[in-house]
Amino acid sequence: MSPSPKPLIPIVIILLLVPILLLLGLNLLLQTPPIKEGIRTTLSSTLGMPISFGWLSATLSGGIKVADISGEHKESNTRFASKSILMAPDYLRLIHGEIVIHDLRINHPVVHSTLVQAVTSPAPSSEPPTGSSQTNLTLSNSLQQTVQPPSHTTPPSPMPLQAQALLSQIPRLTITDAELTLLNAQNLPLVTIEEMSLQGNTTSKNSWQGTLKVHRMTIGRGLILHELTSPIILSPGISTLSLDALSAKMGGGMLAGQFALALLPTAPQYKAHLTLTGASLNQFLLDASLGNIASEGAITGELQLSGIAGDASSMNGDGNLLCTDAVIQPADFLRQIGQILSIQELQMLHLAEGKAVFTIHGGTTQITQLFLRSQNLILAAQGPVKPNGDLDLQARLLFNENLTGRLRGILGPQLSQAPEAGYSQVSFRVYGQPQSPKTDLLERLTGIHFGGNLGGLLQGLFGHPR
Repeated sequence: MSPSPKPLIPIVIILLLVPILLLLGLNLLLQTPPIKEGIRTTLSSTLGMPISFGWLSATLSGGIKVADISGEHKESNTRFASKSILMAPDYLRLIHGEIVIHDLRINHPVVHSTLVQAVTSPAPSSEPPTGSSQTNLTLSNSLQQTVQPPSHTTPPSPMPLQAQALLSQIPRLTITDAELTLLNAQNLPLVTIEEMSLQGNTTSKNSWQGTLKVHRMTIGRGLILHELTSPIILSPGISTLSLDALSAKMGGGMLAGQFALALLPTAPQYKAHLTLTGASLNQFLLDASLGNIASEGAITGELQLSGIAGDASSMNGDGNLLCTDAVIQPADFLRQIGQILSIQELQMLHLAEGKAVFTIHGGTTQITQLFLRSQNLILAAQGPVKPNGDLDLQARLLFNENLTGRLRGILGPQLSQAPEAGYSQVSFRVYGQPQSPKTDLLERLTGIHFGGNLGGLLQGLFGHPR
């Protein structure tokens, strides 16, 4: 005869009731005012701003779920919201009213913040930025060495303070599906991040290490990066954030490099060194928000930057973009000139060589060399890019001996000898937005003022090209 299972039933019931009773007891404990206020105070300190929440509940996994969280740091117009936060506290200390969090998981946080310019930027160096080849790859070390205490301060920007509070107080942190919008003091976009995840923990050396993943990042008003990933390290004391092996997709190619940020509350300084390889020219123009321009070919590039976050006037750096054997549809004004002069190459440029070299000094971008060379033509330009993004370039359109012979009867004295051997040229100005630049090229060719807007005017003056 088999033993009766009846003696086991009370044991099973007890085993089932104990966790249920513990869960009910814990939920009752969480609803007491001291505990609720303690959790609110702890989360406010952790997130670096006053917060409120909808409700608390204990989970079967042993954690505490906080739902419908929101907060605001009014001095900086920083707003925070999250669907839920799951935390694992020390329950023995919780019973005594002390909130100590070992593990924090934040689900779908949405942060909207304005970086307050905290100090008057140091005067830009009179020396121009050095070439990219001299970049120190250990950016976090060089950044720590170059940080100088500010001479005077205004109320600090809260973003570094919030990062330090969050990462220094929590041994283990997980963030999923985050959204971040960061503006400068003029409410212009600095960074927009979509679908970000972050996971990491403190180490025995009192630093913090983890992994960062971002589905989409928009820098400024139009530079788009996709699928960014990097190990992330915060130095002891959470004073420097380093991305030493950053990778992302841009223009269909691979963007790789390093980024470091000193989390100083009054002057968060940054350094970056990035290289682009294997990108498609057409996709690159899309990711740079320059429009859907008909083009094909490969493009590479390099960029280094340094400055104080939120202070455009502190930005310094240099970079370049290079392409070979590329095909690109020129700007409207060049195509219209090509129609008038019957220059087929100006309808679609087949570039044997193309490059753009630029520097950034004291927040001002200077195109030091824009050079596009096809079989019979060269387009060269240089000049500043205004703070609003407008171009102001002095340009030259160069014709080789073959085209010069054809055009001399039409252009006559408008052509001059170019410094480049075997070429003649016409100088002109390019200005306005890069997506739709204006020019005085037609004025230089005809001597008539048209205000930079060619449009249908060419048709009226010259009729349909033969």
